[in-house]
Amino acid sequence: MALIILNASTKNKSTTNRTPSYCTVQPVPAPVFPYKKSKLLKEDQAPIQQDAQLKQDQGSKDDDRDKASSITPAQKEAQLQQLRCLIDKHLHKHDHKWNTLLAQKDTNTYFNIFSQCVEKAAIEYAHIDK
Repeated sequence: MALIILNASTKNKSTTNRTPSYCTVQPVPAPVFPYKKSKLLKEDQAPIQQDAQLKQDQGSKDDDRDKASSITPAQKEAQLQQLRCLIDKHLHKHDHKWNTLLAQKDTNTYFNIFSQCVEKAAIEYAHIDK
């Protein structure tokens, strides 16, 4: 067996002279057995109904997104302003603690109180009862 080493110019000439080859694909024959509609058992119907319910719930979420996108920037800014006012109200209840906590370098307590204030304001804004 002889090994032929081609240089770049010979290799380019040899590849450009080739004609493309195509293969043919035979069509797949029809199935031997005809398709039969299966009978669903009662226990098989429950997951199908749950899936249909999930799709319906997803549709209602899409409706909520449409409503949210129809809010004008002015309306959004007004709602954010209400939320910010409530956050400020809850933060001002702890005005006497902020500087002390920073001087003590107690950031854990500082951020715990801060996050509690934001959470309380969000609950009040959304009118969520405990």
